[in-house]
Amino acid sequence: MDEWPDSIGNAFHKAIAHATLLASVLKELKAARMNQIPKPLLDLHARLKSQKWSTRILTPLLRWAWNIKRRIARTIPVAYIPGLRTWSGRPKGHWTSLVAYQKAYPLSISITTVSPMGTARREKIKNNGEELPHQGASPINWPERRVITLKNVRIVGGYGAAMISSDNRLLGELSPDVWGYPNHELFSRLRLPNPIKLKGRVAVVATPESPNNYGHWLLDLLPRVLAIRQANDGFNSFDHVVVNSSNFPFCQESLRILGLPLEKILPLDGSIAYKIDECVTTSLRDAHWRDSLSLEEFQLVRHNLIKAADTKSSFPKRLFLPRGGAKFRKLMNEEELAPILRANGFHDFYPERYSMAEQIAAFKGAEIIVGAHSSAFSNLLFCQAGTVVLEIFPPNHTDFSWWTLSDHGKLKYFSVLGSGVTNLALTSGRNHDLGNRYRHFKVDINAFTRALANALNYLD
Repeated sequence: MDEWPDSIGNAFHKAIAHATLLASVLKELKAARMNQIPKPLLDLHARLKSQKWSTRILTPLLRWAWNIKRRIARTIPVAYIPGLRTWSGRPKGHWTSLVAYQKAYPLSISITTVSPMGTARREKIKNNGEELPHQGASPINWPERRVITLKNVRIVGGYGAAMISSDNRLLGELSPDVWGYPNHELFSRLRLPNPIKLKGRVAVVATPESPNNYGHWLLDLLPRVLAIRQANDGFNSFDHVVVNSSNFPFCQESLRILGLPLEKILPLDGSIAYKIDECVTTSLRDAHWRDSLSLEEFQLVRHNLIKAADTKSSFPKRLFLPRGGAKFRKLMNEEELAPILRANGFHDFYPERYSMAEQIAAFKGAEIIVGAHSSAFSNLLFCQAGTVVLEIFPPNHTDFSWWTLSDHGKLKYFSVLGSGVTNLALTSGRNHDLGNRYRHFKVDINAFTRALANALNYLD
């Protein structure tokens, strides 16, 4: 046979293309930290979603390979092979609590409380008169915020910042991981990066999910920066500040507003580790993806940022927050809402197109804000009391962070529940809710119209 039939040739070329794509994704996986569902998997699915076999065969296979890699790495007996632990750099175990570590090594750690425990009672959120599903407990309890000073520690980048104590154990409370600290991904790495020695005092505020997410940066990372600033009368006493990202304009702008010298910032990712003589960090929020901030921290962040509002620009009073360009949790029938919104005087507002100062000004001056659940709603932090909010909830991911911000700011909060569409995104077998949060969805037009009418009536 001189040449292959077209069908075989096409199949061969497709196989080569998919194999190349898979190889690039696996290369990314090696360097990237898995965040519930690794971003490369999401990118892979987006690029191959026209292929029906991709979700049935390739995605489960890739997830299986990832889990096998974790299991193999964990079973290597580094504790019993001379020299291998030193070579790998992996910790020999973990501390279950900072209190236990402090009892064992009182000179290696000090803890200061800067923000007391907070609590709030939440009424059930309703969707056109009916309670939304999956609502969390009431009242909401927030743990106290503590500033922790550690001597002779090692930090390794990844999901956030993994901290290894002076006796070479993982400090679980300060080392968040989607699998829980006993199964921390550090124990699955064959070798950790060689640490860079940092002399002097170093503040560490590297925080999970904050590098690429405006909401997590604003509500998770910045409160930690403020806590350290409050406990140390600023940043003059620090030689370096370790942040897991500051590449986006809003990152540098917000840190500048808070008085953090940008020249002191050092990056942290999965390929970087530091050895620190004196490390200052803070406790982390439990369940950082829900319930937002306590009232005290809400007021602290708002007070320090709202003064930076751009007073020269003017913005519409009625804002709609589009999500058409999102890679996941997209509101699929957003265009059907456009005529209804335009008829009621709404204007599309894309926060990512504006500086933080402009976003603060836009939300500060708004009278009503409507949109599908997204990190853009974290700017509710800057709204004036009485501002009306209408949030369109995905059916499988009812996160109540924006209700909490609305309650703290004395805003008038409304919601409407969307419905599912064809499964266009990956799900996690480990965590049902966190997997489903990536699904696209739509909202019933009649239900939305009723909810919008209720919200607008409040303005009259």
